[in-house]
Amino acid sequence: MGTSHSASARARPATLAEPERHLVVVAYDIPSDRRRARIANRILGYGGRIQGSVYEVWVTDRQLESLWSSLGREVKRGDLLRVYLLCGACVVRTRSHGHDEPASPVALIL
Repeated sequence: MGTSHSASARARPATLAEPERHLVVVAYDIPSDRRRARIANRILGYGGRIQGSVYEVWVTDRQLESLWSSLGREVKRGDLLRVYLLCGACVVRTRSHGHDEPASPVALIL
């Protein structure tokens, strides 16, 4: 039997030294195998695949703009690319059956 999960246990407030990150869902329908592979590789640099052409990424505003710009250079007529920015209230209400919950952003201390 599947279980229902909430992201609230994983949500972390941003610290002053750490820019706020947002959970973003990226989805696409790209007919070209070559462009699809390039787009997938770019998205994977920011987060993980949850299904075929659907990804979850935790990004800052700056990273999101960089990713969006980078992906936009690959999109051609007939392609579809969508980015859904989830608000904090949506993140804590996210549920999942059969897959891991949305992973929290990783903090690196240098």
